[in-house]
Amino acid sequence: MMVIILEFFLFGFIGWVIDSMYRSLREKRWINAGYFKGPICPVYGFGGLALMFIFEYYFALPVWLLVIASASALVLVEYLSGIFCEKVLQVKLWDYSHSRFNIGGYIDLEHSFYWLISVVVFYYFIFPYVSWAGNLIVVPKYFDLLALLITVFVFLSAIVRKSPARFLEFKEKVLNLSVDDYQHLVSDIRKLYRAKTEEAGNILREKINRRLAKTSARLKNWRRETK
Repeated sequence: MMVIILEFFLFGFIGWVIDSMYRSLREKRWINAGYFKGPICPVYGFGGLALMFIFEYYFALPVWLLVIASASALVLVEYLSGIFCEKVLQVKLWDYSHSRFNIGGYIDLEHSFYWLISVVVFYYFIFPYVSWAGNLIVVPKYFDLLALLITVFVFLSAIVRKSPARFLEFKEKVLNLSVDDYQHLVSDIRKLYRAKTEEAGNILREKINRRLAKTSARLKNWRRETK
């Protein structure tokens, strides 16, 4: 179990680096691609674990079939993650609805092709080394359960702390903000909670309202929330 947790964080970190670099180059400014503050994108963590499982337990399949099955698994992970973000986190972290071939805005043909290329790269250049390193790690079994419980607790706490329902009131079920905009919004709201003067609080509140202008959301009574 400990090896699986380490692999999850490794793949989540690698995905965060790649996604953040891609978005930053496209936007010509630094973009944190992760929903959480730390350098990790869980969707890549789960995707990487799915690939490790398929490659390890279905290695006898022809390579072309292995690649197609793995790419399909990644597309499914992305689709389920998109639904989770919208229904549970209440934030649509990515939206492919502008693409011609998409399903619910969660997946589309273009990014599915990128997943296919990623699978090929992973199979030949990453999987052999991660599998080799995983076999070298020996962890006492009693530590596995503790590590799992700590990981689950940390993620649940992070999800609750960043839930928009804690800070905002909105009519729609999903907050219509990009992940980068939401990161800045949460940062400003936390600064507002720590504001020591009425003037500083009003300045931050105006800034937050400007960020919320393109949404149906509005800031909760921040003085009441900080008590």
